[in-house]
Amino acid sequence: MVKPSPWGASGGDGDASSSTVRTATPQPDPSASAGARSEVWERRRTLARAGLRRVAEHAEDIRTAPAMSGKWGYVITALGGVIVFILMFKHWMVAHGPDGMAAATPFGQVDSTTRYLTVWSAQGTPPAADLTGSWAVASSSMIALTIAAIAIHIATNSERFARIATGGAVITALLVIANMLYLTARQKQLKNMTIRRWDLGGQVGSWINWAVNDGSKPVAGLNEVEYVASGTITTAAIAAVIIAVGSAVIAVATMPRTATGTRMPWRVTVSRETASSYTAGGVEPAAGPPTAPAAEPAATAAAPAPSPAPAPDGDADPSATAAPGPAKS
Repeated sequence: MVKPSPWGASGGDGDASSSTVRTATPQPDPSASAGARSEVWERRRTLARAGLRRVAEHAEDIRTAPAMSGKWGYVITALGGVIVFILMFKHWMVAHGPDGMAAATPFGQVDSTTRYLTVWSAQGTPPAADLTGSWAVASSSMIALTIAAIAIHIATNSERFARIATGGAVITALLVIANMLYLTARQKQLKNMTIRRWDLGGQVGSWINWAVNDGSKPVAGLNEVEYVASGTITTAAIAAVIIAVGSAVIAVATMPRTATGTRMPWRVTVSRETASSYTAGGVEPAAGPPTAPAAEPAATAAAPAPSPAPAPDGDADPSATAAPGPAKS
């Protein structure tokens, strides 16, 4: 018995067919597969359009809801508070110097890079900046309070929580500004982390940096090198201050006001009598109830009084008799 070869041919006569049957897999029609893919993409596109349409209708219903009337300013304030909170995890102050870079976040976290120029210095490496994150913690707490007050105001339409949210937004802006000023005042400590030393150990480190890392080595009387560290406020800090102040302004403008009481109403009505009083007297008129306008003078003369009715024949009217004349002699 002849064992078939791996290729399916018989090991004996060439005319003998192999017992292995090969079946060819039918290949799909390229045009049919392209049409199916286009149908799938068209179905997905239709579903996506329907979903976006439903989202747009839902957003329009939320925008025009009576409960959100006059409260979108507080929604913007809450969104600004969230953005400021995210930006507080970024570097707000960065100092660059000969020995690397030092950056600080509002929470007091310091990130630095160094070239170890002062590792052999007798004075040792510069100490790390001593920063506190109290301002950032206070700002975060006030942002949380503001957002909670805004949510309660939207749900209950309470003017008390609206005032709390407005005050929280204003205090948040003040705390963010104070935080940036605090880091600006402490930038000297960040600069000290990047300075070089001038003793023997510091000089050795500077020479090695010049020879190996292609750094700059100041030599007295031979070259001019800028080695003073510089500190800058980052874009994140400036953006956080602008957003916090803008959110506070929007919250103050959105705060509900009443026409009575000590608050100024949105509209001030000036009547014609008040304007004429200002123009004539030059002083503010006394507050009092509005007076009725004076009656216009009659254009024609007054009508004559009606004459009395004639008396009957039997009775003489005393008022109709003539006055007695002088007596005759």
